[in-house]
Amino acid sequence: MELHPQIIDLEASLAEEWLSPELMSALRAENLRSDLTEKRGIVVQQIKAQIVGYLRSGSFNSRRIADIVNYIRLNESDFVEWHQSDIAKLFVTPNFHNEKKASGYFF
Repeated sequence: MELHPQIIDLEASLAEEWLSPELMSALRAENLRSDLTEKRGIVVQQIKAQIVGYLRSGSFNSRRIADIVNYIRLNESDFVEWHQSDIAKLFVTPNFHNEKKASGYFF
């Protein structure tokens, strides 16, 4: 019980920077009701692992969190809350292309 406030703060940090408050809230509710889908359950387990890791080492594993986000990105229909969130916009890959000018190309 004494770790509960710290866990809530860690969940909020993950939500604000990576997972979106909308998705985190939905996952928390589904986890409490024990009705997570397989893919959402995988993400919940990974979030729990990150929180435990943080409590042990004092930091998140950013590589593992990026893997979680990539999993969410690749499974859009399973994580609609995230894909509709402002956080998702931070992870959109820019689409670069050359633009031709009358005098040549931009690089």
